[in-house]
Amino acid sequence: MMALAVVVAGGSLQVAAPRPAKAIENGEPVRWDTWAPAAQIWLDNPELGPRRYLCSSTVIAERWILTAKHCFKYGEVRQHFVMVGSGKRGQGKPYGIVAANFRHDLAIIETDPQDGPLPTGNAGYPFLGPNKRVKMRHTGGVQGWGRTCETCGPSPEITAAGTLVNDNEEGLRDAAGGPAYKVRVTYGARIHEGDSGSPVLHGDSHDRVEINGVVSRSITDSRKPADAYISPTYDEPGCATKNSCVHDWLRATGHMKEKPRDELRFAYRAMALGSSSTYGEGSSDGNGYRDILDQGLQKIAERNGQDTDDLTAKAKITNDKDDTPQVDMVGSVRVGRMADRDNEGWRGFLIDGIAGKASCSVKLYKPNVVTLLAGGNDVIQNFEMGGAIGRLESLIKQVSRDAGDAIVLVAPVQPFPDPARNARGKAFSAQIPGLVDRLVDSGVNAMYVDTGMELSDIGPDGIHPTDHGYDKTGAAFVKAATEANEQGWIPNPVYQDSGEVSDACGMKDDGTGTDDNSSKLGPNWEDRAVIQAQQYPSTNRFWMVDINKDGKAEFVTVDKDQNFRFWWNSGPSGKAWTPFVEGKNSYKPSPGAVGNQLRFGDVDGDGFPDCMVVNSQGGVFVSTWKGDEPSGSRMCMDDQKFAGGASVYSEGSAGTSPTIDPSTKIRFADVTGGGREDYLLIQADGTTTAWFNQGLQVDRTRPHLKWDHPKKISGALANPREIRYADINGDKRADRILITPKGGARAWINEGAKGAGGTYRDIGKIAGDGDLPPKDIQLADLDGDGKADFLRIGWTGVAHAWLNKLPADYFDTFHP
Repeated sequence: MMALAVVVAGGSLQVAAPRPAKAIENGEPVRWDTWAPAAQIWLDNPELGPRRYLCSSTVIAERWILTAKHCFKYGEVRQHFVMVGSGKRGQGKPYGIVAANFRHDLAIIETDPQDGPLPTGNAGYPFLGPNKRVKMRHTGGVQGWGRTCETCGPSPEITAAGTLVNDNEEGLRDAAGGPAYKVRVTYGARIHEGDSGSPVLHGDSHDRVEINGVVSRSITDSRKPADAYISPTYDEPGCATKNSCVHDWLRATGHMKEKPRDELRFAYRAMALGSSSTYGEGSSDGNGYRDILDQGLQKIAERNGQDTDDLTAKAKITNDKDDTPQVDMVGSVRVGRMADRDNEGWRGFLIDGIAGKASCSVKLYKPNVVTLLAGGNDVIQNFEMGGAIGRLESLIKQVSRDAGDAIVLVAPVQPFPDPARNARGKAFSAQIPGLVDRLVDSGVNAMYVDTGMELSDIGPDGIHPTDHGYDKTGAAFVKAATEANEQGWIPNPVYQDSGEVSDACGMKDDGTGTDDNSSKLGPNWEDRAVIQAQQYPSTNRFWMVDINKDGKAEFVTVDKDQNFRFWWNSGPSGKAWTPFVEGKNSYKPSPGAVGNQLRFGDVDGDGFPDCMVVNSQGGVFVSTWKGDEPSGSRMCMDDQKFAGGASVYSEGSAGTSPTIDPSTKIRFADVTGGGREDYLLIQADGTTTAWFNQGLQVDRTRPHLKWDHPKKISGALANPREIRYADINGDKRADRILITPKGGARAWINEGAKGAGGTYRDIGKIAGDGDLPPKDIQLADLDGDGKADFLRIGWTGVAHAWLNKLPADYFDTFHP
């Protein structure tokens, strides 16, 4: 039996003259600053020969570098130096080393302060990964210099390759005897000597990456799997008693920082890919399985956001996620009655045709979850079935490559009542589990999904599922996505800016895909479908605000730095919606401003919106409408109207500042009918406290916004979910609306005296379950009739509207 060749990736285990460095075999050329700033460790020990490159490493702070401990066994620390600033081996600026600290096979080295700070190029300092064991099939990447084949010399350029965690069990050891986990290098690459100290990175080039460990040793026998042992940056169990914990050590000694809470993502950009069963052909609502998938992914995302294992710090008020949806369905086809109708379902297309469409849309939308149903039309047409499984394999590889390692959930074709078709379909589907297993072994991120479809789940056309069959398919995909999520197989969405999310692949809108014009919300809600289809960065927030006093709310988006843009809303036009046209504003946020702190509302009673920047101590900083300025320079341009202050306190406009819990939402709404919006704190259990707005007051020539003493206007609810305050009956007083778990609504009508508020009458259900994520729902008057309408705004800003047609007498009685 051939012995397994295991080597330390930075050199042999014996203390001798270092062997020639080796690089990532079959790696791809990259820049030294593509993901994280890479650095070279060199030896200058005359007793062992001329200067020699030893290991890879990473700049982690101004004068600190992370690499592998065993790289320093050929001489004293002072006999080593670092080169940074170039992807070419031996080039860059040299930096002396003044200190080194070791734990397990991790090494933190400190460079000479006289040499100055270390460069980072186009990359920022990488984040320290979470203090939690990496999950199986967790994807990442490595980079290093050295040989690119068994007999080659050191590579003149840095190369990189992808990795997949394939063993995370306890008992694995790094080169220093510390804990380890294993990765397999993907797509034919292999880690060699010289790559020790390479970081195992997770992230993408648009987002600062995390380091989860460094390369310690690898298997170089080309007849064996391309595995490497990684010294982790997270703690092993019981490390405190052995004084061997590394996570806090990396933060304290290496000056590394963890990714801030507001940069962590739990979102899904999902693409349903396939033919007519993806389109939803034959379903009563035109949604097919996609609405079940959308809802299921939303629930997974919400559970992720509550994961206290990773997220020990509470979100700040500036990270209020109330209106930030967490699932975006993407694609170049729109069909169905669900709020987010985007998909990539092409009726009648063969596998090759689906691949042709996917070649554009997958690259454009960059999904991190793809559900794939392909091959049904090949089966129906009996099209070259001998090569069908090969065509499916090519499609899966194409999607995985173009989507940046998205998880591809692959389902078999449906059963067919026609015996010949069914036989072909069974034969084809029987090959899919084995295909997926082979692809996974080769590094493709995929899962087989058994939908459990039976002949009774097929509709009268003999091809497409019934509603029940579609529900089973959606549930099967959600079950698979749940498992993939728990295993850490779903990568974060790749960053997109607004310029990338375009209609480059075209957009085909087939409306509902049915002849049924009813609304899931009920007969009193007129479904106007998507009224705003442009997409924006997922870090933005979205609001509906009436800017020109015409009663119709404009679409507003606020970026993470508090800059905002808006689009004029001219309301419905026949069966369509008048296209939104961008307006102009000159608002300039303060330096260091955070987008999630900005609120809109009319607090001075002039009918125009004001900008309020809020904080978690009751601070309110108001900029009002400046009517004497030119158009485009009026909104939120007067910061002197309330120069004496507008913050809330324990006694209204005086007393002590409140301490607002991070789970409490700060909103503005007119609950008194006074024509000025009041300050509301909505707690997680639904309890609402209001500071009634008494308007502009002048004390000793200092104008300020006067607030009444705080009053509790609404109590706790058993199942609060999401609370909104909006005028749904047109009496100019904000009512209390509860968004139900499945996206419906019930209401309490505001019957408080004018100027007082605080009296609400329960009228029960106002909207049926719309199968919508509650956090996506906003209420605002879109058509100028004085009553708030119902919207779902997706996480990139796509807005679906239902107009409020509740009759006047609806508000008089209770509706169970």
